[in-house]
Amino acid sequence: MTAVESRTPEQVRAAAGVGMTLALHASADPDHPALLTPHGDRTFGELNANVNRLVRYLRGQGLQAGDALALVCSNRPEFAEVYYACLRAGLRITPVNWHLTGEEMGYIVDDCEAKAVVADVLFAAAVREAVAAAPHVLQQYAARDAADESFRGLRLERANQQINEADHRRRS
Repeated sequence: MTAVESRTPEQVRAAAGVGMTLALHASADPDHPALLTPHGDRTFGELNANVNRLVRYLRGQGLQAGDALALVCSNRPEFAEVYYACLRAGLRITPVNWHLTGEEMGYIVDDCEAKAVVADVLFAAAVREAVAAAPHVLQQYAARDAADESFRGLRLERANQQINEADHRRRS
């Protein structure tokens, strides 16, 4: 019996209520594969550590429970990392289909009242257009790895130019 299986249903429900079910799996078997994809694999321990790092980063940037975050990402492990980070931090997540145009993305980002947008750099042009149409966005992040321009490890960089433009629009 694993550590997760030995938990009572009440413990599992309590963990689920605060976005910690992933942590239960990580504590039970950190080296067990959680995600196996062509874009990279994650063990439960790695996935949980990346989620914790991302939660700390987003909270450090001023996002609070109840705030909305829009995610523009293809099918890759980082989608799960951002998803679980939002659950753990109490953020409302709105996945935005990366096949949409910038204008279409902008409607969704604005409608969900996202205060932050996390996007794969591959979709930067469309996301830039989307953020321009969404007055609620206070922060925009591009996720990249210096080696391959992917999300690996969720090294977020604040997109200062877009933030400054959004701040200017709000003040006008």
